[in-house]
Amino acid sequence: MSIDKRIAELRPYVMGIRYVKDMPVVDVSIKEGWQVYQSDLIQYTASQKTPNYYMFFSDDKSVGFDELMNHVANVIKDNVEIEQKRDLLKAKITELQALFNEKSLEELSTLQFTFKENSIPELSKEEIDRIKGADKSEPPKKEELEKEPH
Repeated sequence: MSIDKRIAELRPYVMGIRYVKDMPVVDVSIKEGWQVYQSDLIQYTASQKTPNYYMFFSDDKSVGFDELMNHVANVIKDNVEIEQKRDLLKAKITELQALFNEKSLEELSTLQFTFKENSIPELSKEEIDRIKGADKSEPPKKEELEKEPH
C-alpha cells in the first residue's frame, strides 16, 4: 500500500510524517479521553503545546514508517472499539431499563444473557494489555520531537 493511501486511511488522526535527525516520526492528533500506549520498540511523546497531540517514534533503527503507522492504526482501532463498546453498553442499559419497567420480578428473575454464537473468542494477553493501555510508562523526552511541524 502506498504511503498516501496509508495516511489517508488513518485520517483525521494522522497529521503527518517526518524525520527528526534521521528518526521517522508520525504526528497524531486523537480525541480527548483516548488512550495512547507504546510498545517495546515504539514510544510516544505528548506535545507540551497542543492537547491530544502525540509524536510516535522509535530509537530502534529497524523501525520505520510502516511499523509506526501499524502501531498508530492499532491505537486508533482499540480506541474506536472502546467507544463502540460504550455506545453499545448505553443502548443495552436502555433496553434493560425498559424490560425492568415492563416485566414482573418473577419474569426478570429468569433473565439470562446469551450470545448468538455460543462461543466467545478469547483475547491474548497482548490484546488485553493493549486495550487496557497497560503500558502507560513515561516515554523518554526528545527535545527535537517537541518542534511541531508548521
